[in-house]
Amino acid sequence: MPAKGATTTAAAVPVERREAVRIDDVSLRYGAVEALAGVSLSVSSGEVVALVGPSGCGKSTLLDLVCGLLEPTGGRVVSEPAVLMPQRDSLLPWLSALDNAALPLRLQGANKDSARREAGPLLDRLGLAGF
Repeated sequence: MPAKGATTTAAAVPVERREAVRIDDVSLRYGAVEALAGVSLSVSSGEVVALVGPSGCGKSTLLDLVCGLLEPTGGRVVSEPAVLMPQRDSLLPWLSALDNAALPLRLQGANKDSARREAGPLLDRLGLAGF
């Protein structure tokens, strides 16, 4: 059921849609804390969805599940490759997206060129090449 005030808009030109994210009866617990319970959602490719709610209601947890950063305690999450840009300042603004993605490899001792070669295909796969 859409939230109060939610709107939907149909595309002017029919577009073939494929399911990009499927969340079936997902739950997630952190010890005794139930962060998510019985969440189901389907999102088509090209569809824009906004998660709105108060702090602590599970928005970031749900996004972490979609991006594969967490595994659900129950239920199932199937998603095309997805990325998440957290609200905290984790990137170095003076570096390109490629150099930010390669940074963990550089910190592990890889040289700049090999770290960029390894990180590059990941950005390509996620549609972020050239940023």
